[in-house]
Amino acid sequence: MKKPVSIKPLLLFLTLIVLAGQGYAQNDSTNLFPIRVDGKEGFIDRTGKVIIEPRFIMSRAFHDGIALVRNDSFEYGYIDETGQIIIEPKYRHATDFSEGMAAICVGNHESCEWFFIDKTGNITINRHYEAANEFHEGFAAVSINGKWGYIDTSGEIVIHPQFDSAGAFEGGIAPVMTKSTSTIKWGFIDETGNYVIEPQFSSIPYFSESLLSFERDGKYGYYDTSGKIVIEPQFEETFCFKEGLAAVKIDGKWGYIDQTGNLVIKPQFDEASAFFEELACVGIGDWGTRKYGFIDKTGKYVIEPRFDIAFAFSEELACVGIGTWGTRKYGYIDKSGKFVIEPKYDEGGFFSNGLTAVYAKDKDTYYYIDKQGKIIWEGDLKFYLFVTQFSL
Repeated sequence: MKKPVSIKPLLLFLTLIVLAGQGYAQNDSTNLFPIRVDGKEGFIDRTGKVIIEPRFIMSRAFHDGIALVRNDSFEYGYIDETGQIIIEPKYRHATDFSEGMAAICVGNHESCEWFFIDKTGNITINRHYEAANEFHEGFAAVSINGKWGYIDTSGEIVIHPQFDSAGAFEGGIAPVMTKSTSTIKWGFIDETGNYVIEPQFSSIPYFSESLLSFERDGKYGYYDTSGKIVIEPQFEETFCFKEGLAAVKIDGKWGYIDQTGNLVIKPQFDEASAFFEELACVGIGDWGTRKYGFIDKTGKYVIEPRFDIAFAFSEELACVGIGTWGTRKYGYIDKSGKFVIEPKYDEGGFFSNGLTAVYAKDKDTYYYIDKQGKIIWEGDLKFYLFVTQFSL
């Protein structure tokens, strides 16, 4: 097992993973699952049938029906859902497809220029960039002369390169970063390049349900996407909004507010996380003896605190742990609190498209299992690190 870590940051990290749709849960047009065998990567379906033989040294999730892969020569190309190569691996670097285009890099280690291609491999934007990201909402961040700006789908610069880093547009705004010798600050711009939230965050911030937590004078509140403060800073700590509610800390206890800032579940928990599938995981008790259960949106316990650790529901099941660190075993419960997969694994993940990844320490083996606990696939450590959404 890994060294124990503080559960509050861990729950926050896992929440952000789910919100962001990281990893292969992001496969947006397929029910294929990544596997790794003898250092080569491929894909299976949810029955365990190999659909794409492991033959790539790297592969990514499918987007727009296309997946980015890398061959033995460390060249990037693209395959379809049958494993057919549709764009030959020949690029030094490349991004996923998004909005019909992908950014690709041609050159060597010393000099690499970025262009954009369509799904046939034809160059659509034939302008040289030092770096480039995917298109989102019609904009792509590109680097020119060491600064980041944005282009539209014709390749025209619509926001002049002026930032030290730039993220994707979502909901009409994008995170951008400026830095000095000793500080890094992130803020948000609109589609004209004007700041809606001035640079103030030390790490890249994320909106959730159009609200963003921020800190002022040691207290936390929330901005909306226009940069307006909609919930004044008043909380000791905050979580992101999910399913209309956010966990907040008041006088050392956690409760929940709605998007107007009204307290809907009074502070009473020693630990709290975001709502998923109408339930939130909460913890009661001192560190080391704390127990975890699940509440509904009225604050009523649906599953009483009795687990030594618990994580968010995904596809009607939640991973929970029994026992102390080092000997803890993980299984999966349904929304009545009943075990449907007995606690016998040493690591686990969220379910996605009917499968999750787990680890059995006694056999030093990693598995895909289905929601009945049936083993669909087994692989080695590298395989699991490649597909897991989290390890506990």
